[in-house]
Amino acid sequence: MHIGVVTSSYPVYDGDWAGNFVQEHARALQAHGAQITVVAPGRRAGPGSDGIAVVDVAMPGGVLQGAGGPENYESAPDIFVSRAPDAITRLAETARTHLQQCDALVGHWLAPGGLVAATLAEGRPFGVVCHSTAARWFLRLPGPLRSMIAATIEPAAFVTSPDPALAGALADVLGRSVRWVVPHHRGPRLAARSPLVPRTTGSSRLRVGFLGRKVRVKGLDVLEAATDGLDNLDVFIAGPGALAQPIPGWVEQGPVVGDAAIRAWLDDIAVLVLPSHATHKRAEGLPVVLLEAWSCSVPVLGTRSGALRWLLPPAWSFEPGDSDALRRAMIDTAFDPAARSKEAVRARQVVSALDARRDLVVAEQVKRLRGQKV
Repeated sequence: MHIGVVTSSYPVYDGDWAGNFVQEHARALQAHGAQITVVAPGRRAGPGSDGIAVVDVAMPGGVLQGAGGPENYESAPDIFVSRAPDAITRLAETARTHLQQCDALVGHWLAPGGLVAATLAEGRPFGVVCHSTAARWFLRLPGPLRSMIAATIEPAAFVTSPDPALAGALADVLGRSVRWVVPHHRGPRLAARSPLVPRTTGSSRLRVGFLGRKVRVKGLDVLEAATDGLDNLDVFIAGPGALAQPIPGWVEQGPVVGDAAIRAWLDDIAVLVLPSHATHKRAEGLPVVLLEAWSCSVPVLGTRSGALRWLLPPAWSFEPGDSDALRRAMIDTAFDPAARSKEAVRARQVVSALDARRDLVVAEQVKRLRGQKV
């Protein structure tokens, strides 16, 4: 079976952060015997080292590339709105040209990938993976437009979302089942690596890490307020982008690229912090880095938003934007070696169970795309 994947984000090089979970999903489908062709913007063309063919879509800047659609819209809404129709048209035209011979289609993000896959299916089975932001935008659309999109998506062989609450809301609007399933991630590969010797500071200082894009929604301002004045603490901020200004006691690092480097970085910290903001317009579904940290037995402190609300214990979570609650949680849990050890064991068990369930769902997805009963 030949599956075409339509996505607005896909890695440019080995170890690239952008769209890594899309690539991992494509590899999982491939592991079930499918031939995979991916259509994505601004990406290298031709077969990758994993045998997946990638078709590049030439697109105008300021829409889907760079910081990503939500950040591009927030920083320059006029440019985004003026260029978005051309960008989506190019994605659809390229997909129509290069995925004609595919037996089934899969779209990542309800829009544009899901809508493009649904529109081009023309009787072929198709599936939609609804990542957080585009799905939340869809739920806020005017009724008639929302109903039109829902009718386009409703015949899908499968629809999934990484956030259980969002999956329920989508199911109500789409009038069909939407499975909650955790995204694919590099955790199993990271955990399989031989343990690396972590660096030491020569003291008992707590090493706290943040790994992700340095953009507002990630809540680094909350982390700054929470750690201000705390002693015996070092904060390591790694990922694409740059802080607006240096912060005392913080060590800023660039992107961590490749499995070995990510595992070494995780081995070098005691706690990962995910202080993301959440509003009715924007909230993270399930940060992949949480699953990767848990796979390596690194405990995580995070906001009660998206799937984290259901996955993190009360002692290891706090309301979005509440820097005082994050500070208390760090003092009560992160600084306690016994609490860290207990949560690391629980986290590893939970992520293993979630991954096993996801792998069963992927097997079902392949059967549905083949038209088989599940």
